[in-house]
Amino acid sequence: MYIFIDIGGTNTRIGLSSDGESLDAKYIFKSLEKYSESLDQIVDKIKEYSKNAVLQKIIIGVPGTLNKDKSILLKAPHLPDFENKEIKKDIENILNCEVCLENDTALVGLGEAVYGAGKNNRIVAYITLSTGVGGVRLVDGQIDENIYGFEIGHHYVTDNKTLEDLVSGTAIQKKYNKLPKEILDNTVWEEYTDLLSMGIANCVTFWSPDIIVIGGSMSRSVLFERLNAKLAYYTPEYPALPSVVSSNLDSWGGLYGGLAYIQDTLAKLNK
Repeated sequence: MYIFIDIGGTNTRIGLSSDGESLDAKYIFKSLEKYSESLDQIVDKIKEYSKNAVLQKIIIGVPGTLNKDKSILLKAPHLPDFENKEIKKDIENILNCEVCLENDTALVGLGEAVYGAGKNNRIVAYITLSTGVGGVRLVDGQIDENIYGFEIGHHYVTDNKTLEDLVSGTAIQKKYNKLPKEILDNTVWEEYTDLLSMGIANCVTFWSPDIIVIGGSMSRSVLFERLNAKLAYYTPEYPALPSVVSSNLDSWGGLYGGLAYIQDTLAKLNK
């Protein structure tokens, strides 16, 4: 049995696959902020959902920056109690199964590149707009090589502000003193899209992808036609630009990313 876990600041998702070829089941439950409580919760859920089947490998997406060997979560702004905890080692010791940690956005992007809106494109850039902003570059159905992961949300765009400072859900709520879903004024979302387009233009310049996939809860507020027009304005040096599209795996992208991760691992073993 293969297990895929996507730990978010609000919800945790778990997927199961008996053969590493397809998702047999998907579950979602509220995340716990305390690391020790969350660890117990996840282990209990794995045992419950797998019905104590033999576990072959567990892939876990975590929200933040990992150390070089991907065993410890160094920075986790939305789950601070997880920082510097031995997540990989702790779960391996409890369940006697190999655990692989990856950044959560990277796994979601992998899912979109292999199964979702980026399918059949060689170079995919995935950007998530939610409480924060994250991103990943994917090449040939794999997460592009890196040292500490990709943090596109932290690059500076304008007025000493990062992309996350400008277009995250947290930034919008702070600026307008309302939840983003409560803002009905279209001019707000026109300005939002214009600011986002500058960050997307930088993404094109940095990563030169075939396609850019945008996901996360804030993606529903993006005016995509306006965004693509602005992108052409900011990057006139390119004869053709990647299309910018919405993700289509809903909130399950991380589980599909885990499945793609396993399939790539199995393919390498069978070579």
